[in-house]
Amino acid sequence: MKGQIIYINSLDDLRFWNGQYWESFRKIYIQDTPPDDKGGIWIDTSEDGYNTSSDIIQDMLRVINIL
Repeated sequence: MKGQIIYINSLDDLRFWNGQYWESFRKIYIQDTPPDDKGGIWIDTSEDGYNTSSDIIQDMLRVINIL
């Protein structure tokens, strides 16, 4: 599923499925406007950005809490 995040023990790396391949990322932006840096994950906090009941958002929040 696009947006799914996994941790790879052997590589000590977090990756997300971008719809075509597993991509590494080092930054998580939690804000209401898109970041200029496209090398990270953006969590849109705007009014119509996300629904916290989404499984993807809940998984991401769990990963962020671990980090």
